[in-house]
Amino acid sequence: MQVAYFSAEFGLTDSLRIYSGGLGILAGDHLKAASDLGIPVVGVGLLYRDGYFHQALNAGGWQMEKNPKNDFYQMPGRSVRTDGGKHLTVDVPFADGNVQTRIWSAPIGPVQLYLLDSNLDENSPADRDITARLYGGDEPMRIRQEILLGVGGLRALHAVGVEPNDHHSAFCMTVPALKLSGGANGVSRLHGEVSRRMWQDLWPIFSQHEILIGRITNGVHIHTWTAPEMSDLFERHLGNTWRFVDSEPASWDRIRHIGDRELWHTHQRQRRQLKDFSRVHLQHQMHSQGGTLNKNRAIPCRTGPRGPDRRFRPPLRHLQTRQPAVPQY
Repeated sequence: MQVAYFSAEFGLTDSLRIYSGGLGILAGDHLKAASDLGIPVVGVGLLYRDGYFHQALNAGGWQMEKNPKNDFYQMPGRSVRTDGGKHLTVDVPFADGNVQTRIWSAPIGPVQLYLLDSNLDENSPADRDITARLYGGDEPMRIRQEILLGVGGLRALHAVGVEPNDHHSAFCMTVPALKLSGGANGVSRLHGEVSRRMWQDLWPIFSQHEILIGRITNGVHIHTWTAPEMSDLFERHLGNTWRFVDSEPASWDRIRHIGDRELWHTHQRQRRQLKDFSRVHLQHQMHSQGGTLNKNRAIPCRTGPRGPDRRFRPPLRHLQTRQPAVPQY
């Protein structure tokens, strides 16, 4: 059995900026975990020209939005091609005509993520903009993106020779998804309870506790979210298979043998790295606003005998408490 995982965003790496937050990170972690475990999954999403907007502050302290262009040929992926070397495309039907869509692929180990791109010369400007921005545009544009993802995604799978036995949709057509899917779940115990209450009207003959919306608490891809220093520590004490140990408490008993001093030293190394990262980030931020920072005063926390403390230096404490000036119009 092969499962097709459809999502409006996938958060795999900073160099593939087609995600904005929680949903994308979850979808990306699912594909990574499936790759590690050898589960036959294929991902299907959209390849956005502008990705999700970036937030920044201007010299006056006001929030600005930027939409940097994605250069697909400098990103981790490739255009899928036919046996004759041409770009592989599929036509997606809309009310006002077909939209030609190019297929790209990004491998995550043995798992493939297929991404659809409508920014082709053959399409009208409006159709090219379907894959312009993640969650951009009005409601009609969002619906067009969902059609491209759902209908186009299934046609793309057929075009590359994948015949899924099941497909899981993570995009926003909630009611059709609940009605047509074999199962549904919330992402935590509380979310499951709230979802059963929210969607009870779809099953009026059932009481709330009878509604078949379960719950599976989200996990994370442990390779991605465990710092290298902590990974090395676990490997020394738990062996190189610790990443695949199950969640049963007994499976983690050996972690108690890690010495307090060694664990604290690893923790302190990570705190120092956070401080260095914060300093560099602040310097870049101030430079982008046309200002400068003295490198010795730009550190948001200082290092004492026991590592970085949490006391802000006076200039930064001032920035934390002052109110920005409101422009007069």
